[in-house]
Amino acid sequence: MGRLIGRKLFQALVVMLLVTTSTFFLIHIAPGDPFMPDLSVSGVSAERTDQIRRNFGLDRPIYVQYGAYLKNVASGNLGLSFRSYRPVSEIIIERLPNTIVLTSLALIMDFAIGILIGTWQAWKRGSAGDRFLTVATLTLHSTPVFWFGFMLILAFSVSLRILPGSGVVTIGIYDSLTPLGQLWDRIKHLILPVSTLALIGAGSTARFQRAAMLDTLSQDFIKSARARGLSECTVIFRHALRNSLLPTITLLGLSLPVLLSGSVLVETVFSWPGIGALTVDSVQSRDYMVVTAIGLVSAVMVLAGNLVADILYSVADPRARRKP
Repeated sequence: MGRLIGRKLFQALVVMLLVTTSTFFLIHIAPGDPFMPDLSVSGVSAERTDQIRRNFGLDRPIYVQYGAYLKNVASGNLGLSFRSYRPVSEIIIERLPNTIVLTSLALIMDFAIGILIGTWQAWKRGSAGDRFLTVATLTLHSTPVFWFGFMLILAFSVSLRILPGSGVVTIGIYDSLTPLGQLWDRIKHLILPVSTLALIGAGSTARFQRAAMLDTLSQDFIKSARARGLSECTVIFRHALRNSLLPTITLLGLSLPVLLSGSVLVETVFSWPGIGALTVDSVQSRDYMVVTAIGLVSAVMVLAGNLVADILYSVADPRARRKP
């Protein structure tokens, strides 16, 4: 287990370096200037604009800027935002908890629903319910996440008016609520964005779990369990489900990048103040430091999730620990 963690941490460092490098150069070579759109409108002179660029080191060659950035990152300094003139680390720390809450709840809901549906489909293979859920999960898997989010807003926020369609809390009344009321207010604001991410992901998870479960049910040890007279529920949930979860654990690590990319759209649709919405704002304003830092933080989150998935796989399947 120690060798596994050590190997994964080394790979993580390499991946983080590659992500940081690619993000840094891509955002710098993109057309546009991080200062001219705003400063020209406000009447700031060209000389003052050039001075600001020199203050941020943007007048130096890009490879010099890159070397300086890596040195600062190694010392824990993510730079200063061009837009707000605040430390990038402070901005990300403010937004990161919202994204973590959103993606964590969506991931749990995604796999809970997907595993349950996929297992039931494999158990009832060929039934009318299986055929209906196959169409439903394929439809969810094929639906664009932003469109699905808009549909939920139209249904539950605009038409039925039972759930808020934007924000984290209800502005104007949140501070006057009791602690329990504030908790419920936050939960109501979470329901739609979490459901958007989770249900789209659950469609893919269910299809993956169904295939893995069907493969497991064809194995000899399942036939032996049935031959011993065990009930079908025992065979399915005690023997087949555990073994079919091994491929799904691998899917867990692969789902994190999809969730993070989906959160960019979901946070924008629902005005959720997280890393995703910050990414959109920073790209539009060409805030180089913030965009590069978000790429680095997202890579860390994905790598941490993949490490957890690898550890869970090793715990579930001891044979994986003996692989070189």
